[in-house]
Amino acid sequence: NQPQPTRQQILDQVGSEADRLAKVALACRWSAAEQKKLAQRLGRLIDGSSNWLHASARIACAPGCNACCHNFLFAIPAEILAVYDQLKRLPDAQRAELIEDMRAYVVASEPQRDESYIRFRRPCPLLKDGLCSVYASRPLTCHGIFAQWRESCDQALKSELSIPLYSMHGELAAVGRAQDAVTRLQGTQRIPFIPTLLAILEDPEQAKVLETDSTPFVQPIQRPWHQRFDTPANDLLGGPPRDPGLIELLTTYRSKPYQEVISGFVANTTYRCVGQFATSPSFFSIQDQRDWRAHLEQSIDHALTFEPWNAAHAFWGLTETRPISIGKHGGNLAPLMAKFGTMVHDRIAEKLAPDLLEPLPKKRKPGKLRVGFIGDFGDKSSSNWSLGWVRNFARDDFELHVIKVYGPEEAYSFAFKDAADHYYRLAGHPFEVVRAIREMDLDYLIFTDLGDAPTMTQFAMFRMARRQAAAWGTALTSGIRTIDDYISSHEMEPANGDEHYTENLVRLPGHGLWLTRPGGSQQKKTRADFGLPPGYIVAYPQYVVKWNPEYDHVFSKLSHRLSNPIVMVEMGEEPELRAFKNRMAALDVRIQWVPWMPLHIYRDFLRCLDVLVDSPSWSGGLTAMHALSAGVPVVHFPGETMRQRLARAFLVESNVPGLVAKDLADLVDLALDPDRVQAAMSSYDDERLFENRAALRAVEAHIRAVSSE
Repeated sequence: NQPQPTRQQILDQVGSEADRLAKVALACRWSAAEQKKLAQRLGRLIDGSSNWLHASARIACAPGCNACCHNFLFAIPAEILAVYDQLKRLPDAQRAELIEDMRAYVVASEPQRDESYIRFRRPCPLLKDGLCSVYASRPLTCHGIFAQWRESCDQALKSELSIPLYSMHGELAAVGRAQDAVTRLQGTQRIPFIPTLLAILEDPEQAKVLETDSTPFVQPIQRPWHQRFDTPANDLLGGPPRDPGLIELLTTYRSKPYQEVISGFVANTTYRCVGQFATSPSFFSIQDQRDWRAHLEQSIDHALTFEPWNAAHAFWGLTETRPISIGKHGGNLAPLMAKFGTMVHDRIAEKLAPDLLEPLPKKRKPGKLRVGFIGDFGDKSSSNWSLGWVRNFARDDFELHVIKVYGPEEAYSFAFKDAADHYYRLAGHPFEVVRAIREMDLDYLIFTDLGDAPTMTQFAMFRMARRQAAAWGTALTSGIRTIDDYISSHEMEPANGDEHYTENLVRLPGHGLWLTRPGGSQQKKTRADFGLPPGYIVAYPQYVVKWNPEYDHVFSKLSHRLSNPIVMVEMGEEPELRAFKNRMAALDVRIQWVPWMPLHIYRDFLRCLDVLVDSPSWSGGLTAMHALSAGVPVVHFPGETMRQRLARAFLVESNVPGLVAKDLADLVDLALDPDRVQAAMSSYDDERLFENRAALRAVEAHIRAVSSE
């Protein structure tokens, strides 16, 4: 009857136990043979944590499914020595054959070293007849890999953009905790698994070296596009101020109503003054949302007058905020964001680095117009349209620079690297990164994640190109003076859309986005695969934080008129899900929850539904695209701002305007009227949804025009 521990408690327990084991191994000076014991104990530790994490999960793993064995592994010496201990007992002929397989594997992996082996898809040489030949002593990562859907593993082998969706509940995080404990205490590091194993099989004397020193087995990777900038001697920033109290507050405020956390928001330092902009992404009630909005308004006003002001602390405080959460509040946010922009410009940028606000010289280097894209470039919505642009810009006139300044490199990042004329991964001191970008002499710079990635405001406050623009990475104005344009579209913006931006609004034709047509599914899943009932199904398969309390009555009316429960997907963090579920329970809304799933499974899931209801508070644009392209209708009521009208653009462009409701009452009636929905879908035409070349040509024309001024 003990309560199940939380994920964080499990990870903390793994870290503590791994610390203890590593200390014992270090104090007792364990030999190579004894290192095997450490690896085995750590493996059992990971297995035990996985059992807790899987308490209510559907696991698809079975003997013979081995997509996870087609990746490049890194391991700590104890793991490698444990496998070596098993392999060195093989018959000579079998061991010689294995060594040849390993050599071929290492040769094949070498060309992809500079891309972190992210797109490396070759079977592990220890995989024999579809099974792991060293299963009892397999590396810790292999203990920590699980999948909920077999198809997600198959998809990862087929597509260079697919990320293997293993360890949905945090098992690999537990592996990381265990490995970190050992490397920290023993002074070792993660090293390539197969290359190191090959080295000690070929020369057993190297195994003795590995017992005490992992350095000879490290393989430095040379990435000429990856540059880290050192802190200058006269650094104005210093290190980020440590404020554990603020971090703890920002961790807990998401799971409690405003009135229960407001006492902790004491803006008695500059760091806290800026950090308190972190408005909750989810609300417990309409009043809770109003309280947070009032708090946000007061916080920005306070930051404009707070003294004594420390500009460096304010700069670092920005990393604790995500302006995208501000967009959860309704209405025109331009006045509020303009105040935010004033604080960023006047109280931070001008105080710390006024030289980085200076315009670039009007006289430019000769050659094509240089257009930059700056952001995360990971597996996210903003990468969908921006990758299409980078691949299809007119290269006769433009030279494209992709600048990654946030997030880990992954398959999508390297797809941008393939498509761009120049690719950079810049890290280190922010001001030095800005100076490096200014040296690129860019004519136009597009921020793909401004407001979403926390550190992007630190770059956007400065002038890095002759003209700078934000786009759909965050569906609201930045408020920042150095952002000249906001790129949007005709179909997404209301007639008075210009009033919602501090930037010049650029309206592209149609829905504006470049979207790649999703690949077809071969799975043909049915409702039974997802546990869905027969009969008419109305669903809301989006992130729950997009639905604000003021619209909860829509679900209440739908639920009380439906025979089936409303189907929803558990998309979002646990605190946001809990707040939303509490609101629904208070209104007696009947819901059938479906676990989160990878995109290709999600598209199969959508095909099992009769109609989707779009959120009136923050529209699901790509959700609408995926649903429509799968032949599933989406009913939508457009609000007064662009972020409330994303789906409208896709409905209008695909010639199904009959799915756009007149008001909220009509939204409910429409969702419950199968005949009306199907009549609207009869005119569906998705040709204009994908590869919007007219919009891309319009972007190019805009850049040419502003660059000639």
